[in-house]
Amino acid sequence: MARADIPSDWDGWIEAYRRDVRWELRFKRFGDDGLRELGNEQRTEMRREFSLYIERNYPRWLHNETGPTFSPEVMSKYVFPLLKEGKEVVFFLFDAVRLDQYLVLLPFFKQFFDTRTEYYCSILPTATPYSRNAIFSGMYPQQIAERYPQYWVWDQHGQNRHEKELLKEFLARERIPAEILYLKTSRIKDAAREAELLVSRKEKLKAFVLNFLDVLIHSVKPRTLLEDLLPSDYALVDMTRDWFANSFFPNLIETLAERGTTVVLTSDHGFLRVTHPTIIKGGRQISSNLRYKYGPSLNINPKDAVSLADPAEYKLPRFPRPTNFVIAKRDCYFIYPTKPKEYEAQYKNTLQHGGISPEEMILPLGIFTPKK
Repeated sequence: MARADIPSDWDGWIEAYRRDVRWELRFKRFGDDGLRELGNEQRTEMRREFSLYIERNYPRWLHNETGPTFSPEVMSKYVFPLLKEGKEVVFFLFDAVRLDQYLVLLPFFKQFFDTRTEYYCSILPTATPYSRNAIFSGMYPQQIAERYPQYWVWDQHGQNRHEKELLKEFLARERIPAEILYLKTSRIKDAAREAELLVSRKEKLKAFVLNFLDVLIHSVKPRTLLEDLLPSDYALVDMTRDWFANSFFPNLIETLAERGTTVVLTSDHGFLRVTHPTIIKGGRQISSNLRYKYGPSLNINPKDAVSLADPAEYKLPRFPRPTNFVIAKRDCYFIYPTKPKEYEAQYKNTLQHGGISPEEMILPLGIFTPKK
């Protein structure tokens, strides 16, 4: 990315990322090795510049209430106005879906809907406990922990168990009297059964969270069958299209269009393939995530990660004990100084999220209105 091509604002970064994804979808799949290598070099530079841009601007955006639309604003900006107009809305949230996957799903919706695509910025870390709780609550994690401590889970397991309650609180604060149906599943078999409720139930707002794709990307590990089946991002995009085409979704969205239901589709965060290990040092009480970590006295290379001595700088909860956050930049992932080669080999080229990159932070949001 030449210096003159580096975007200076958020809208410029959206367009740069869209251009990169379109180029990859159209040409890199069919190009020779030299063309693919050129594309990889350009994306590496884009990630580097984007990380610097976010590091400079993200705290200012949060505390001055400027900048892009963030995760806590998704419902109030794109979903609640539809409810206020009296429309029935189905809100699909596919966990861990990027722009390239969204673009191959879009033609299925265009058959039955007039489509409009918006973009928003995932909060950091780009991980479900933070970004998705922010979407359903309309709050940043720090605000959730302070206002609704009963709904903020400090343990690393089950941190999204209160999304329905947070959404109800959000609707009450906004004085929207709509009844809601909230569904969440990780298994396609369960999703097909529960999807029938999106048609049969009468609630004005139906939220459907699908974790299947997130589970899939975390299952792609070195020396496994899935690594052979999904050796590249192109293969993953193709698999996403094929899975959707052969699932219950095409019939479901056709039925929703016939009923006059408005559909909103988005994700809580994206992901990327990590290739550069960076060493993190600290005590034993460090979280297990590869793209972000928290714990006491963490030390990292500032070229590879952002370090937050005070989590509140990013509107993250303050832990009961002194704790700092670190968030990886570009395509870096954290490894420990003990057995570094072993950790590097174990996680290199796996699909991860939680850090700072265009793929994880710039998220599409589709608003689909039934054709007349």
